[in-house]
Formats: sequence, structure tokens, C-alpha cells
Amino acid sequence: MKNNIGSTKDEMFQTWVKELGYNKAVLLSCCYPVKMVIGLSEEDAEAEVDALT
Repeated sequence: MKNNIGSTKDEMFQTWVKELGYNKAVLLSCCYPVKMVIGLSEEDAEAEVDALT
């Protein structure tokens, strides 16, 4: 499924992984607020992802 700017969900997720790291990409894909995710340390993001599973 393409969005209105021509990227698939997978392409968007892969871009987030490249730019922000895997854990923050997972949080964004779960509809966490962007400002909150950007402000998290890698350790905090990993803990949030662990809490989701």
C-alpha cells in the first residue's frame, strides 16, 4: 500500500530505522508521538519496546 507521497509502509519504516534506529522506528510505527520518540535515549526507547512485547 502506497501513501500519498509514494512510499510504502515498509519503505517508511526502513527510513525511520536508518535515521532513528530500530527501537524508535518501532515506537513510531505504534503511533507514539513523534516529539516523545525523538526525545528518548536509545536505552529508554529499547525499554519502551520491551514493555510492548
